[in-house]
Amino acid sequence: MFLFALNAHALGEDTLLWGMADYSPADLFLPNKYGATLGMSTAPDTGWEMEYLHGGFSFPLILKDLGHMSDNRFSVIRRSFWTGSSWNVSYGLTYFEFSSHLGSQLLSSATSNNIPSIDLVTVRSLGFNLALGNRWFFCPNWMVGVDWISWSQPLWLLERRSDFLDHSNSQGDKDRVASVIQSLSHLPRFAVLKLQIGFYF
Repeated sequence: MFLFALNAHALGEDTLLWGMADYSPADLFLPNKYGATLGMSTAPDTGWEMEYLHGGFSFPLILKDLGHMSDNRFSVIRRSFWTGSSWNVSYGLTYFEFSSHLGSQLLSSATSNNIPSIDLVTVRSLGFNLALGNRWFFCPNWMVGVDWISWSQPLWLLERRSDFLDHSNSQGDKDRVASVIQSLSHLPRFAVLKLQIGFYF
């Protein structure tokens, strides 16, 4: 089995394309994220990738009566390799989408439960990503990657939606939900040991 890094020796003058499955077991703040990556080389030692990660959790972590939570990330990533090495640093832009369904205790203070999205909290934002990892290419056509540590940071709030805030009689409950929304708008997403496996062609 032949192993090489993404460099001029591997690529020559050809464009390399790849697709990978991703798994991130230790990812703040919802663990066990999974997703996919599509990428291509633009020059020796350099590649561009589009990555999607999703995580979901059905137990309350932030609010006592917070229901199912979902965290989605869409990223455009530039990955730069040290010449002749599998080590690489990646950076780019990330679109964040977090949503959560409120539980029955909070919803009991709402003036109307007939609104379809009364239980839904959604936060969408834009920010950056940064990571350090290794990427190995095996013949024939296998590739394995590890991002040992990564940081995704929301910076610009694009949308903050919660019909509950407009239809609750409890100022305390509204303050709790609003505080969580504010925190999620800028909460950093750190991860360690993101695993990737796939094919190149």
